[in-house]
Amino acid sequence: MKIRKLNRRERTEWVLDYYSGGKRVRKWFRTKDLAQAEVDNLKVQRRQCGDDWIELGPDERNELMAVYSEAKRDRVSLRQVWEAFKTGKLDATPLKRRTLAEALDETIAAKRTENRRDRYIESLDNYLRRFIAGRSEMFIDRIGLVEIESWFDGRNEAQSTRKSNLGRISAMFDLCWRRGYVKENPCLRVGNIRIDEKPPVILTPKQAEVLLKACISRTPEFLPYVVLGMFAGVRPEEIEKLSWGDLDIKQGRVRIDSAAAKVRERRLVQLHPTGKAWLKTLNVGPASEPIAPSKSTIKRNRARLCDEAQIEWHQDILRKTAASYLLAFHRNAHDVAQMLGNSARILEKHYKDLVTPEDCKRFWYITPSKASP
Repeated sequence: MKIRKLNRRERTEWVLDYYSGGKRVRKWFRTKDLAQAEVDNLKVQRRQCGDDWIELGPDERNELMAVYSEAKRDRVSLRQVWEAFKTGKLDATPLKRRTLAEALDETIAAKRTENRRDRYIESLDNYLRRFIAGRSEMFIDRIGLVEIESWFDGRNEAQSTRKSNLGRISAMFDLCWRRGYVKENPCLRVGNIRIDEKPPVILTPKQAEVLLKACISRTPEFLPYVVLGMFAGVRPEEIEKLSWGDLDIKQGRVRIDSAAAKVRERRLVQLHPTGKAWLKTLNVGPASEPIAPSKSTIKRNRARLCDEAQIEWHQDILRKTAASYLLAFHRNAHDVAQMLGNSARILEKHYKDLVTPEDCKRFWYITPSKASP
C-alpha cells in the first residue's frame, strides 16, 4: 500500500494504491490524514482476517454478507456450513433444476420405459397432477416435508389410502433424486403411517348363492366374471385381460399368462369341482374374444347385483372370498398361493381361519343347480 500526493483537477489530493482480488485499487482522499486512516483500517483488517478479506472485491463481500445474514436468521453459522461440507454432510453440487410439471412428465416417461402396467401409470399420473395443481411451474427442489405434510393434512384420506398415495409422490421424488434435481426425497422423512389391520370383507355362503342367482337372472353376461373371481380367485384386472381361449372348460383350468398376471408370472389355476361345474355352464365364445365386458358394463353390472342381492361390493370381494374358502378347504397356504399368484405369508396373515368348517362346506355346495333362479 502506497500513499502519493497528486494534483487532480487543479487541487492537491492524496491517492492510495493497493491490490484487492488480484486487481489494482486506487482511492482518492482530500487529506493525507484520511488516506493514512484508510491504510490503518486495511492493516487492521489484514491482521484480523488475513489477505483474503482485503482481496475480496465489492461484489464478493456483498454476496458473503448476504449468505451470512441468511444463515444467521436461521441460527446457522458459516463455520457449521463449512464443517458440514468438509465432512461430506453437505452436497454443494449444483442442482439440475426441474419444475414440478417437468418432473411429473419425466416420471411418467420413466415408468413407461420400465414397462409398468397402464392401470398403474394412469393412476400415478392422475394423482400427481392433482398434487402439482396450482404450482406446476414451481421448482421441485422447493417442495419439502412441510409442503407434503400440508398436502395430506388438507385431504380426508384413509390411512391405507394415504400410505398408497405417499408412495406415488415418493416415486416422483425418487426419480428426481437419482437424476440430481433434488438433494433428498422428502417423503422418506414423513412419519410412519400405521394402519389397523382389519379382516377382509368376504361373502357368506348365503350371500354368494344369492349373488349367483341374481347374476343368472339379471346380468347373465357378467356370470363368467363372477365365477372366475368367486371360485378361482382371479384378480379383476386379470379377468379383464382373459379371452375364452385361456379357459380349459373340460379340465376346469384357467391359464393366466404373464402379460395378464399382476406379478408378471404365468400360472395355471385348477378349479375346485364346484368351480369346474360353474365353468361348464358358461356360454363360451370364440377363443380370441374377451371374457369380460367393458369397464363401464362391469361397473353397471356390479351396481345391479348389489341392488338385487342387497350386498355391498367391497374392493376385490370376489377374490377375497375365493382365497378364504380355498384356504379353508385345502388347508395348504402354499398350494392356494400358487393358484392365486401371491405369497403363502399373505394368505396365512389375512385369510387363515376366516371361515368356519361349516361355512366352508356350505360354500362349496353352491352348485349351478342349487343357484338356479
